[in-house]
Amino acid sequence: MIQVSGHDIFRGGIKLGWVGSGYLYNHLGNKVACASDNIIYDESTGKKIAYISGEYVYFTDTNKEIRIEDEIAGIESGLLSNIERVAVKIYFGN
Repeated sequence: MIQVSGHDIFRGGIKLGWVGSGYLYNHLGNKVACASDNIIYDESTGKKIAYISGEYVYFTDTNKEIRIEDEIAGIESGLLSNIERVAVKIYFGN
């Protein structure tokens, strides 16, 4: 399970990264994704990898769709938006 405390992301007490100003950073401080306006972009490629529309998350490379609530299950956070929580799930698993 992933826990988010403030903007820091942890699993089992180990810091995986953080979220700030719509960007997701790994534990080394490198930007890995931009998550804003219900769209997630991969920082290394600049490609849109997922977006939220209605109650679903759509993945652009697989045309897969999942209910938002199912995708963000297992991520404990009170401060992050749904798109930020989806980005955390994509990049850090659950």
